[in-house]
Amino acid sequence: MHCNNIAAAVESHKKENVRIENRDKNIVRIAVAGDIVMMKNVQLSAARLMNDSITDPYERVASGFEGLFSKKVRENISSADLAFGNLETSIAEGLTKKWCFNKEGKPLCKKIDVEPGVLYDGKAYEYGRTMAMNVHPAFALALKNIGFDIVSTANNHFANRASNGIDATIDSLRKANLSYVGTLRYNEIGDEDNDGYPDNVPHVIKEVKAVKIAFLAFTSPINHIVGGYQIRPVFLGKLPRADEFCSRQVYSIVSNNAPIEFNVRKFCNWIEKAKNESDVVIVSIHFGIWQMHEPSILQKKLARIFLEAGADVIVGHGPHVIQPIEKYITKDGRETFIIYSLGNFIFDGGNEEQILSNSLASVVGFINILKNSNGNISVHSISYIPTFSYKNSEGLTQVIIAESSDFKRTKEVIQKVFRGNRTDRQSLSHRYLSKRLGWRLIIKDDALWERWILNKWKREKA
Repeated sequence: MHCNNIAAAVESHKKENVRIENRDKNIVRIAVAGDIVMMKNVQLSAARLMNDSITDPYERVASGFEGLFSKKVRENISSADLAFGNLETSIAEGLTKKWCFNKEGKPLCKKIDVEPGVLYDGKAYEYGRTMAMNVHPAFALALKNIGFDIVSTANNHFANRASNGIDATIDSLRKANLSYVGTLRYNEIGDEDNDGYPDNVPHVIKEVKAVKIAFLAFTSPINHIVGGYQIRPVFLGKLPRADEFCSRQVYSIVSNNAPIEFNVRKFCNWIEKAKNESDVVIVSIHFGIWQMHEPSILQKKLARIFLEAGADVIVGHGPHVIQPIEKYITKDGRETFIIYSLGNFIFDGGNEEQILSNSLASVVGFINILKNSNGNISVHSISYIPTFSYKNSEGLTQVIIAESSDFKRTKEVIQKVFRGNRTDRQSLSHRYLSKRLGWRLIIKDDALWERWILNKWKREKA
């Protein structure tokens, strides 16, 4: 059992990979994108990019969201056999961030009347100071139109519009025929064995070229119903009441305030089941510490546990910056891969002169699955293209391919993360962070959360 750095795990970015011309029937290429974060300026850019000649309001709004992605980015996403991303926002029609408990103790957000053709209204569809965000339901259609086939809804923003927002987000995805993994509608939760945990099948299987690929999605942090930080459960010793309720609807290692070991074992059983029903298992995990290019102890621990359970590739996100990719050989000799963090696929646009421009850099990974002449199926390699959330001279944000000479810092970040060592990645994070108290608090919050998780897990097993 051992890990190798990305030098042995990933194919270097090459020009011929940009258009993905290889249509070999024995190769299945899965595009995987990082955090899809719909901040205020991103949504305002989409509003300015709408095609006003489209009469249907739903499709007109979708056109604005589609404009956030350059032609080359759309080509790379759509030309893959399958495309996956981390949907880090609610897509809940007409729900504001004002919430309360109903008579049954369920946290619900207030619904208001909205104009179907208004993309950003600053009320229902907005990104507030508490980092709780919600976007127009047409965003699901836009993701489908640019080529995404499936998204993860398991992350710390899954409940930005409380319990009814989780339901509404799923409804929006279903309306757009966009598959998802990671969350459940409240009235669809099944618990036949009465262990307090959903019995619903958590994986989705996609078949391409006679290859069955199973997707699952889990998260470590969940504390984001109305924004804020994860430090509350650390001091409380448990999840706050609202988070505890909504945790029934997400696959998290802290769901239901159940023991972490119980949840992790449950996930491992599900991975094993998915492996028995498919050829390749891809597990999405939302974890890690903000702005850290080096994976944390918890990231490494969870990734390896799930690979040993039967996963073939771990697709990570959460730190909002790029982290390395490793090749991992399991105890039974399987060759597997860990993509610790893909960075922000779309974020508040800017340029490389910004202080935290490493947050604007990302890679779209390509999981290359090989079916050989004997019918054996395996993950052959990971390749990638670099992207950047760029703000142009008109103030519009757009995700573009970072391939020109204008992106020297982005290329340096990718080089140091993928080809460097632990010290290189740690110094890279330090360089991009200033001494601002707010930024140190965010990092401290994530670090305290992970330490609490690890200590709680250790005490449970003692």
